[in-house]
Amino acid sequence: MCFFSIGREVILVKDVGYEVKTVCRSSDNEVRVSIWLGEDTQQGDRIRHDAIHLKLERETGDIDAIAHADFGLPVLQPHQVEFDIPGGIRNQLLQETTDGRWQFLFAQVLALTALSELTNYPLSEKAEKTQNSALYDAGLLEFQRLAATSLSGSSVPFGAPAKSSAAISVSCDVARFGIDIGLLRRRDASLTLHRQVAVQLNTSLSALSAVQKMEEDRVDLGIVVPSGFQNIDRHEAETALFCLKSPSATAVSYYGDLAADAHRNRMQAASSYPLLAGFMVEIPAIRDAIDNSEKLVPLLVKSTGLNKGVLRRLGKIKSPLPSGRELEFMEFARDADQIGIERARSLSVSTELSLARLLRILAALDVSWVPTSEEDWQCFLDIVSACALPISSVFDIPVEEILKPSKGNWKAFQNSLATAVQMPVKDLDRRQLALVTIDALLGITDFGRTVMMPQVMASIQEVGETLPPPIAADLFEVQMLAFRLVTGRNRNVAVTLFGFARRWMSRIPALSDIEMRASSKEKNTQAPWARKNRPRLVEDYTASNGLLVTNLVSSRELTEESSRLSHCVGRLYQRKSRKCDCHIFSVRTPDGCKSLSTFELNQPEAEIEQLARKQLSVVQHKGYRNRKPSACAKSACEELINELKAGRVPMDFSKVWNWRAKVTAHEIQKKKIGQPGSPEAWADRLGFAWQEGEVRKEIWHEWQRHILSGPTSRARNPGIIYTDPDVREFVARLNPVAAALLAERATAQ
Repeated sequence: MCFFSIGREVILVKDVGYEVKTVCRSSDNEVRVSIWLGEDTQQGDRIRHDAIHLKLERETGDIDAIAHADFGLPVLQPHQVEFDIPGGIRNQLLQETTDGRWQFLFAQVLALTALSELTNYPLSEKAEKTQNSALYDAGLLEFQRLAATSLSGSSVPFGAPAKSSAAISVSCDVARFGIDIGLLRRRDASLTLHRQVAVQLNTSLSALSAVQKMEEDRVDLGIVVPSGFQNIDRHEAETALFCLKSPSATAVSYYGDLAADAHRNRMQAASSYPLLAGFMVEIPAIRDAIDNSEKLVPLLVKSTGLNKGVLRRLGKIKSPLPSGRELEFMEFARDADQIGIERARSLSVSTELSLARLLRILAALDVSWVPTSEEDWQCFLDIVSACALPISSVFDIPVEEILKPSKGNWKAFQNSLATAVQMPVKDLDRRQLALVTIDALLGITDFGRTVMMPQVMASIQEVGETLPPPIAADLFEVQMLAFRLVTGRNRNVAVTLFGFARRWMSRIPALSDIEMRASSKEKNTQAPWARKNRPRLVEDYTASNGLLVTNLVSSRELTEESSRLSHCVGRLYQRKSRKCDCHIFSVRTPDGCKSLSTFELNQPEAEIEQLARKQLSVVQHKGYRNRKPSACAKSACEELINELKAGRVPMDFSKVWNWRAKVTAHEIQKKKIGQPGSPEAWADRLGFAWQEGEVRKEIWHEWQRHILSGPTSRARNPGIIYTDPDVREFVARLNPVAAALLAERATAQ
């Protein structure tokens, strides 16, 4: 059954197969498409209630889609949907910002492919248009008008194929559109996604939101809901599942069903073990025991692996587990670090803690270590999720080994971590724990990159052997070896790493300065074009308030800006800026003699200037010592961005793209991919001139005097790393001949 609506007029067209209802709404900023699967018109007893809700942002091309899956329960299970679409199609989407019909069809094709992925039913193109095709075409034209005035929307008729009801039929117009732009392709009698396009159902969302959405769709649009949905009470389900941030449809259906005879038993069980309320629903034997008023403890002991004592303590906890990330994946965390410098971190860690992982951790701990108060429990969760788990996952250490030094006194353990990093314990919350853990991981990586791998490569060169090609696996192994050397025999790994992170952070400027000076010596080896300053994205711009905004492109300009404002742009953004991976601007007084603030613009992905202008955005904007910029500086920055997006300020976009292409080609040439014995390839991978003995010596002294601790810090040179048998084995794997010669030399000495 297909619904086609323009304004208030609704035309009903019957077809065979599953009933599908499609509704589209539009506004100035977005297009929304919703598609529901319904009754099989061939076999009335076959009903599906799956749904897709998709939102397409007109200007940015961003797509947000949620799928509601029918698992045979009263409540549908929502999932986040992600689309992997080739860049060419995305660029075309950004170009069609004024074509409402184009965006309308594009959103429908995506929604249909997501529905096909959700239900596992293929898409099938109809042989002909429906009898209302003329009216349909008129409707699309009307949609364009309505989209332009942001008054209403339209929906396109869909049906199911005559031969098989287990398919989703796509109208000729939608199918042709999907094929023409490269989203769909014909395969036998069905339509499939193009090989370059992918649809993925990701993290399950809270089914509590599905209850509200289903009720709205039932009332507003007459969508048929699954049997038993009218008995689901959202408040009851929330009460039982308050410890879960994303309860499943199974759990919501179980606890929210007011008509169930055992409803009271279910609520009592959830109240006794709030943290396990969702877990208990997933075990049939436990569900039966709850409904039949049988003993739960023996079944919980068997299912969780916890003893009665731990379960008793766990029953007192009424706080949810950490969900999601304190930092998004690959987000640059710009929170101020422990020495008062606000900087970007090129690594992110997840603070997600699943119940299954938590139960395994609790089972390995002493019963007396399991917290019973909410305050201790929160402290325990913060340490586990933001510190112990990330360290465990990177360096393959059991979590319980990292937690063992605490002896169950979680506040004291948190205090020892705060002392190691020299910050007040009250400030060491989950986010700060995650940030310091990131710094520890980055510090370990930096030690392997600037000390250990250069020493190994230099040793191989010194005995006249050929260098191996740089590969990621070797760098990762060096990171593991660096961790062992840094932590040594210290049993309190977390505290050791936090102290190491604190010392490393304080020496970042000095280490960066050594690498910068070493890199400046390499200029004579660069291609002639690379010795010049990179092109400016924008020439000097004078804002309406009189302030000058200038694009910084040379090493001298960036260094001078750092000196003026006491921040790190001159040390940490030289390489990124030179490659045109970002664009650094300075807001200055009208005469240009005084800098007021510095801001970073992203490098747009689009290759068309018109689209690239729309993608411009301010990544960060800082004043003196990374403080907030003044109101006048912020106003000048915002004015320039608005003028650039509007196309009123010239932009040397083509020169920037040509420069980026030359940089890429030059880097490929330097790497000499597949050819061993290339110091240049290793210099590119390590990021500095490691071949220079004086540079290696200067870097080692920084680590030895200011960052390392224990026996390693007392060594005169980085050769101390060969006292570790695993390091010697690593060298032997890279070059057995070099390892043998080094061993002979060590024996002779």
